[in-house]
Amino acid sequence: MKVLFCGKKAACAVLSAAAVLLLAGLSGCTSTPAAPEPLAEVHPLALLSDDSGIYLHIPVQKHMELTSVLLCNQVENLSEANAKRIAQYVEHLYIGVGSQTDGSRLEAAASGTVPQVGLRSVFTEKNGWTQQKYDAKSSEAALARQYPRSFTYYTHKEEAVQLSFLSDTVLCFAQNIFPLLEQYAVRPELPVTDCSKWLQQKGDDIVFYVTQPGTFFESFSGMAIQIPGCDRLYGKMHQLPAQGGINGRSSTYELSFMLHVTDKRTLPGFKSLLSLSLGKMGAKISQADDSTLEVSGISVTQEQIELMFLGASRASRK
Repeated sequence: MKVLFCGKKAACAVLSAAAVLLLAGLSGCTSTPAAPEPLAEVHPLALLSDDSGIYLHIPVQKHMELTSVLLCNQVENLSEANAKRIAQYVEHLYIGVGSQTDGSRLEAAASGTVPQVGLRSVFTEKNGWTQQKYDAKSSEAALARQYPRSFTYYTHKEEAVQLSFLSDTVLCFAQNIFPLLEQYAVRPELPVTDCSKWLQQKGDDIVFYVTQPGTFFESFSGMAIQIPGCDRLYGKMHQLPAQGGINGRSSTYELSFMLHVTDKRTLPGFKSLLSLSLGKMGAKISQADDSTLEVSGISVTQEQIELMFLGASRASRK
């Protein structure tokens, strides 16, 4: 009987030890910290200042030629070949131009698949570019979440534009890139506004949103038009097919836009003014509702598009 009792005690001891080991193992599993979730990428539009006079969204893969031309002309020491090389990796390009205090200000941010090693080979000392570091001030909340705040950016000895590859999917360039880097450091969400909703629409067309309509009209009509009471103008540019049955697309676009006024009583006067200034360009002007005019049927070239939207920033560097 004593032998049997001792065997039972031994068995209990083994089971107890196994239970302790099992609990320890379970405890060890639960205490292992989970891998941190990847950070949600920042929308490029959220990096741009909120006081630009004109905003532009280009679906780049549908407008490769125009995008390459804009990159070449805005970053003057960038060759056409390198501009096309960058454009092929970009999906969406957002541009903000001008402000109340600086009509020539240029900011741009883009999303896509950015092979940083390959593209950085374009911005070398041999090509006149210098690599520099910038530490953003960030915010207490962003620092607590350990958001990245140290960035590399590139400057050129003969070029005012600065450029940075922020991640494998986002890049930006501007005359003063630091505000964009500060924005990226705090990883802001994109505010839901009429402007952001319009610019994010899906499709192949180039879309734009204008907060300073008078400046916009002057840039492409050549007339200084005062339009007080017009609070916003938004539209799109559709690339026309090539003529003569040739496959592909031409370099001509059809521009259309909506003009909104704060006082519907002024709408007839605006309609007459637009008919006078844009009628010679073949514009069709109609009234969409009590406070909105619709303008369509204006043909513009790639050169005119650059003049309309980026002319001031380009002229400031000459």
